[in-house]
Amino acid sequence: MRRLSPILLAVALACAPTVAVTETQSAPVSTSIEQVAPTATPLPSSTTTTTQPPPTARLSPRPIWLFPGPDHFEGDVLTAQVPLGKFDADELTAATVTLDGVEVAVSGSLSGDPLLGDYLMFASAIDTTGLLGDHMLRVEATVDGSSIEVSQAFTVHPDSQRPPQERSARWVPVEAGCCTVYVLESTAADRDIALLTSIIEDTTDEVEQRFGLEIAPIDLVLLDVLWGNGGYAGGEVAISYLDRDFGPRTADTVALTFVHEFTHAISRSLDGTHTPWPLNEAMAVFITGGHFKDQPLGPRAKALAMLGRLLPLDEFLSDFTNLQHEARYVQAGALATYIVETFGWEAWLDLYGADHDEQSWSGWMDAASSATLGVDLETLDDGFREWVDEQPLGNQIQDLELTIALQTVRRAYQAAYAPYPNYFIYESVRDAPQTAVALREAGDPVTAAVETFIAHAQQLVIEGHLDEAEPFVDELEAIVASGVVAGRLVTPFLELALAVDAEGFELLDYNPITGTGVVTAREPDLVPIVVSVDNGRLVGWKQVVSATN
Repeated sequence: MRRLSPILLAVALACAPTVAVTETQSAPVSTSIEQVAPTATPLPSSTTTTTQPPPTARLSPRPIWLFPGPDHFEGDVLTAQVPLGKFDADELTAATVTLDGVEVAVSGSLSGDPLLGDYLMFASAIDTTGLLGDHMLRVEATVDGSSIEVSQAFTVHPDSQRPPQERSARWVPVEAGCCTVYVLESTAADRDIALLTSIIEDTTDEVEQRFGLEIAPIDLVLLDVLWGNGGYAGGEVAISYLDRDFGPRTADTVALTFVHEFTHAISRSLDGTHTPWPLNEAMAVFITGGHFKDQPLGPRAKALAMLGRLLPLDEFLSDFTNLQHEARYVQAGALATYIVETFGWEAWLDLYGADHDEQSWSGWMDAASSATLGVDLETLDDGFREWVDEQPLGNQIQDLELTIALQTVRRAYQAAYAPYPNYFIYESVRDAPQTAVALREAGDPVTAAVETFIAHAQQLVIEGHLDEAEPFVDELEAIVASGVVAGRLVTPFLELALAVDAEGFELLDYNPITGTGVVTAREPDLVPIVVSVDNGRLVGWKQVVSATN
């Protein structure tokens, strides 16, 4: 079972049919939920044959990212982003935007994202009022001396087709733990707010007890779309919470995302002068006990070394921004673990809060380590490597290899087919000119099939079913590289997505082991429906009113 929101997970488990348990099936997770109102969409009255997928089911690449999107409705004001595929873009010397051959008066700028790299951005570039129909957008620019020429076709639909959820969307504040939590009405977070409030209060207490400090009041925004890995801390803490979540966590590890981001929030008060970003992430991964799942950080660092990815600390610190995400977070968290185990928690806090004016991260770390730990960076590196060598290995090499491969291809999917806004342009997501950026996502069956496929592969890795996960990752790499959604493993996902779409529903989850899926009617109707697949037929459509019925 994949990473449904906790309530949907409980619902799915409550009404899944009795099946023979295989070694790769998840154990049921007990989660109490409140009453769920009936769906307004009638359920099919009979069994339905699953739909044979077309031979050329394809994903649509987006060389220019337009937000809000991927669908656009008259009245949207679109921001355009052109991904540059690198992290060190420095100089924009020319940029021209044309719409249907006519130049648009808009200025470009360079911006960046820590996961997908740098962007060329044109904020609020196109007002779609009066632009119904098909259009062609073209961007020509020179960045760091290299010419860029990209085009993107797009369609503007009538405002009357705008999703009802967007028409009524407004931010609603709820007090919970350290936070004023903001949710949009008629979203998964709005539906599950009682459960989320409990999780937020528990994780607030956990982080505060660990530090012996109170988290200063913060704004926590819950998004109904997946941005990045699903969480970040900037001017506010923002966490993605949605039903078809293909991010790197699972339903039973969602609390770890809150712990990670709350650690960032509380550790800001401990920062010294120019505390390096790698230490910020080291603190968060150490306190969380892993990254998006419980991880033995010492053994995982040994696997990193065995794979040739554990870097000397001066190189690790200097090149942190450009390193593969999972690899750099493992090394950061393991380094914090080593320092705490070797020098103590108070020494780690002294290091973290050291005041030094060294501008390079490696230079700062050398000075701070010498002053607080009594060893320079080279000596610290020697001790760290000896500690890593002494760690047990277990199955961490295969686990880490698959995790890196899966998350790398998942982000490649995001970059090519499911991009998200550059959230660092917003001091607060709530201040974004259109709430649709926090709501709108693709709902077509091909996208639903691929994202539930990613989610299932992720679940297999999280649960340790590594041999079973490997062919899913291999097939996903082929899908993302070609854009063609085909293969032995993905076909059942696509067949089910097409079948439920024909009945007016959207696929949220499919478990091929049990032959069960979870769907909902179109938003804002968020009531979960469990369906079963038996020899190519959808049977047992069942709406659940509560987890106990």
